[in-house]
Amino acid sequence: MHKTSIDASVEAICIKGCREVRRDIQLLEAGKTPDELSHHTQQAKMLILEELKVIMSVYGDNCRV
Repeated sequence: MHKTSIDASVEAICIKGCREVRRDIQLLEAGKTPDELSHHTQQAKMLILEELKVIMSVYGDNCRV
């Protein structure tokens, strides 16, 4: 598993914006795969999910515009 690839995928999801990141987190938690992550293993997807949750924890329940 390549850390660079995981970092790039996290960045690709984050660049979509707060609401889309939250949507992708929900997809991953439901066992579904956002398009940006289709090439990753299940283990990598779980690492990405955890990273996204850490990033989004800073914002609480709100997405600021």
